[in-house]
Amino acid sequence: MTNMIMQNMGKTVPATLLAVARQGIFFIPLLYILSAAFGFFGIQITQAAADVMSAAVSIPIAVVVSKKLAEKERLSAEKGDQNGQIRTF
Repeated sequence: MTNMIMQNMGKTVPATLLAVARQGIFFIPLLYILSAAFGFFGIQITQAAADVMSAAVSIPIAVVVSKKLAEKERLSAEKGDQNGQIRTF
């Protein structure tokens, strides 16, 4: 979901990082590591572990982007107030 939000906002670098993180950065290495460590059970838990790690990456990115968006919105509202305009979002 965070990936789609980033794409719609035009944040290409975070969107690409999140898209690649789940299957490329986490899933494939975890597949080798967990299958070597736990055998078939490691293969079964690989997807869940990759999802948890992807969530751990996406939360800080979403927080940073949300703070930047709120700051832009606040500055835009202040600028609108200075010009005697009322801005609604």
